[in-house]
Amino acid sequence: MAREPTTKTRRQLLHTAGLIGVVGVAGCMGSNNESGGNGSGGGSSTTAAWIGEAGDGNLTKKHYNPLNFKEQQAAIYNYIWDPFAAQNDFTGEYYPYLITDWSVGKDAMQLQLRDGLTWWDGSKVDSKDLASTLKLEFLVNGAPETIDTISEKDKTTVEIGLKEPTNASILEQTILTKRLNIKHDVFKKYVSQYDQASSDDVQQKVREKLVNDKIGEPYGHGPWQVDQVTPGKITLKKYDKHPDADKINFPTVEFNQMGGGNQKRWGAIKTGNLDGTKSFVESSVGETFPDAIKHKNYPANWGMGLWFNHDDPVLKKRNVRWAIAHLFDRKTIAKNSDATKKPVKVPDGITNAATDKWLGDLTGKMKKYEKDTAKAERLLKKEGFTKKGGTWHEPNGKKFSLPINVPAGWSDFTLSVQTMVSQLKNFGIQSQVKTSDSSSYLSDLWPNGNFRVATYGWAAGIAYPYYTYRLTYADQEVQGAISPPDTVKIPPVGKPNGTLNTVDPNDVLGNLEKKVDKSTEKKLMQKLAWLYNYTLPCLPVQEKLDQIWYNTDGWEYPSKDDKAMTYYDGLFSWLPRQGKLKATQ
Repeated sequence: MAREPTTKTRRQLLHTAGLIGVVGVAGCMGSNNESGGNGSGGGSSTTAAWIGEAGDGNLTKKHYNPLNFKEQQAAIYNYIWDPFAAQNDFTGEYYPYLITDWSVGKDAMQLQLRDGLTWWDGSKVDSKDLASTLKLEFLVNGAPETIDTISEKDKTTVEIGLKEPTNASILEQTILTKRLNIKHDVFKKYVSQYDQASSDDVQQKVREKLVNDKIGEPYGHGPWQVDQVTPGKITLKKYDKHPDADKINFPTVEFNQMGGGNQKRWGAIKTGNLDGTKSFVESSVGETFPDAIKHKNYPANWGMGLWFNHDDPVLKKRNVRWAIAHLFDRKTIAKNSDATKKPVKVPDGITNAATDKWLGDLTGKMKKYEKDTAKAERLLKKEGFTKKGGTWHEPNGKKFSLPINVPAGWSDFTLSVQTMVSQLKNFGIQSQVKTSDSSSYLSDLWPNGNFRVATYGWAAGIAYPYYTYRLTYADQEVQGAISPPDTVKIPPVGKPNGTLNTVDPNDVLGNLEKKVDKSTEKKLMQKLAWLYNYTLPCLPVQEKLDQIWYNTDGWEYPSKDDKAMTYYDGLFSWLPRQGKLKATQ
């Protein structure tokens, strides 16, 4: 059975890439394991029980500080705290919710808070809570350098001051993907200390105290509130004063510990003891499910890539990287991994789902790097490689050996790499699967560049491509891992046979980070895609699909193409808020 990187290792991977804190990444921030249970019952008495991602161990011992990631009650967060907005995972579009309106000007971004929200104790949710959420989130996870101040303009408006005009898309992705999870009255001492901090050292002391604080009593403003917590179960009841409470026709949500990983989940949903799960299901298992169980795939906006160490005297040559790319059949590699993997169509740093939006006709002029052993042979010979006795040799006479590094336990990566190693060997390049403990892989092998080629996520898990290019060209640890040159030579965009010009990728990124109109934004994104495709710092091999499985026996869901079904991160808590998930029995 293929196993994905866990939430912990996925968070570690993205933290290594410098993206945690810049944006709330799906699968890392809060609960990524919304999974629901038995919807049987009569009318409004129907309940939904949710799976063991409520946490291992004694649930009564868990806390409610969203900024202390140890032993927190994360599974219920999407239910007790409203999201700023919902994001369409296919298009990147935002659907306003707690933030009903926003605007980005030269000097500031303004956020308008939804009216009528109250905390469970009856006090109003206001701009002080919204500002406190942003301040403490940025204190713990970091903020984009362009953000200067956070202030309350009135009871429902917060203004984020900017040091310089900034790309609205970047600000939206940074801000709108959060949820309001800080009640000012609960965290006011930390907010006050943040406001008064006179240096980075003082801020660090505040941060250390905050991330170790355990809030023992649950607090919230969402459409469900905590009713009962036992060692193995959390029960939420509908909060009738929420503005959307009338859209919800079932009063209770239950989170049950299950344990045992995917096998337990598969058995529970098959037998009707689980109504929904965000979980990988093997094709052979899914075929045994009753007809009432449906599923939908979502773009995860990341996948496995093969990264080249540019310190290597051979791999720093572009023709060698091109040749290696032409040796792989990406369709077969993805097929041999599992059903949630799809081959990258064009290796340009943009996901399959976003390609048309950003590249359009330019895609036809990109290098596809399809399997072509004859072309690979010509490219290697151009760089002085020779083939003797069926084995390729480097210009210095040594046998060309290309072991592929992969973290141990990431079996979906390993399955793909096994196919890649086979394809390299078939061409005459020595290769093997080289595994390392995932912890040492992420803390030592990868950041220190102790490899010729290594597998790692090629995209940032975000629909907006800027973040993948930022990971590739600006993140310090990625730069330390692959040691790319500061500048590259590429032909003009759209003219693959044109004269090569010197380009600094970070200059292009810097221009994209400024406040730009949509036309300029698209041109800059195309330039980044073009230089990525031409220089190939990494070969994006495959993309991952996230899965949601849900039981329609006793529940009414919208059609799969309904826009309410496009929000993967919080789907099972978002649909009821929209009146789109109804109990039918």
